Amino acid sequence: MSIIRFVTRLKSNAIMDVIKENTTQPNPNILREAVVLLGDQKTYLMESPLRLIECLDGEGNLVRILTNDFNLESDEISELYRKRWQIELFFKHRFGK
Repeated sequence: MSIIRFVTRLKSNAIMDVIKENTTQPNPNILREAVVLLGDQKTYLMESPLRLIECLDGEGNLVRILTNDFNLESDEISELYRKRWQIELFFKHRFGK
């Protein structure tokens, strides 16, 4: 059985229910880490918990990352997203999409 993991950016208008806040952050680059459910009780609430990681990009902008990977360190997740974004920018520049 294969496991599918994802790392994506959370939209600013996303509705989420915080299940648990991680108050101990070993990495100063990570501003926040929490376990969340997307949606709300009134409309639709996801069954599977996700991991929210908030950090700053190279320009000081807040980046909210969502993943289903609970095994990697938060700074590793942040780096995965940064590399993923670099690949997207390459293709956008190269192929204009």
